[in-house]
Amino acid sequence: MFQMVNSSSRKTRIVCVPVRDKVFSGQKQLWDLDPSAKREIEQYFADEDPLDDESLRFDKWGSRDEAWQQIDDAHASFLRLERDYVDNFQGGGN
Repeated sequence: MFQMVNSSSRKTRIVCVPVRDKVFSGQKQLWDLDPSAKREIEQYFADEDPLDDESLRFDKWGSRDEAWQQIDDAHASFLRLERDYVDNFQGGGN
């Protein structure tokens, strides 16, 4: 997990690899990742975001536990939005 920022926003990115990926098979934690690979990932996402008028810059890497917390929070948020949507369209929002 890492975060990109500009003056108006912060974006969290989760880095994932396939379980059977031969290149990354021995890398289980952030510190297992080669520093040049981390720089390449940072640069890719800094260059990749065309929807913002202002460039994003790398802010910080996070741990695997922080990544799982971000995923859990996003899932909980999705479930709340889904529940609200269903409630509004099944008679609760009339």
